[in-house]
Amino acid sequence: MIEINFTLIIQIINFLALIYILNIVLYKPILKVLEERDQRIDGQQADAKKVVEDCQALMVDYNQKLYNAKVEAMNAKNAARNEASEQANGIINDARKKAEETISQMQEQMASEIAMARGARRVIRLNVSGPFHSSLLRQAGARLQDELDHVRISRPRVPVYANVTAGPPADPVPRAIRALLVQQVASPVLWEQTMVNMARAGIDTFIEIGPGKTLTSLVKKTLPQAAAMNVEDLASLEALRAAVSRARADRVAAASALAPASVASVAVTAGAGAGGGTW
Repeated sequence: MIEINFTLIIQIINFLALIYILNIVLYKPILKVLEERDQRIDGQQADAKKVVEDCQALMVDYNQKLYNAKVEAMNAKNAARNEASEQANGIINDARKKAEETISQMQEQMASEIAMARGARRVIRLNVSGPFHSSLLRQAGARLQDELDHVRISRPRVPVYANVTAGPPADPVPRAIRALLVQQVASPVLWEQTMVNMARAGIDTFIEIGPGKTLTSLVKKTLPQAAAMNVEDLASLEALRAAVSRARADRVAAASALAPASVASVAVTAGAGAGGGTW
């Protein structure tokens, strides 16, 4: 049989009461404090995270502004450098131009004085881009010789008048033609004598092939009795064909009415190029 010990019961009651009191007085406040602490920590962590994010945003903005500033500074530096370079080049070009003009005037004056001292009555400066067909181009002739050595030249089937001799070569072999081409670079153009020699050989019609009518006009001045035409486009080509057809018809008619006449020769002159000339 179980005996009830009042002392034990009282101790159990005291223990339970103590637990209850501790729960109310100590444990719950501690839990509340802990919860408040956790909330504060969470809040502080959120604030710290926001501060970090704000700092990162500020750093990104700072870096972007720094980059933009560097780019602007570099562009300004390059612009200033380019402007200074352009100004320097302008100054140099102006000085060079003035120096060239001064040298040119001095050379022209010296050449004029030398020519006058040698008996010239008047000296006129030629407005040309180079000293074509003069001794100053002998070096260019030597370079042309090197190039012509690699060019295939055939023996011509018709007489070819060289502007440096005013006539066709005695033996028109490729070597002789190359030599005349090199020689004419640094030699005067015997244009008038060439036209006269062609006329003496029976040539009475001259056709200029190339842009312009410079040679056609020169032929008319040198040989007023000769026929001179130019071909520089389709219209002038058609005009030449029509003129040739009329000339043939007239000659056929004349041959039928009179005694047979010899057919006049036709010369073709190359258009005036960088140095002019007739071939």
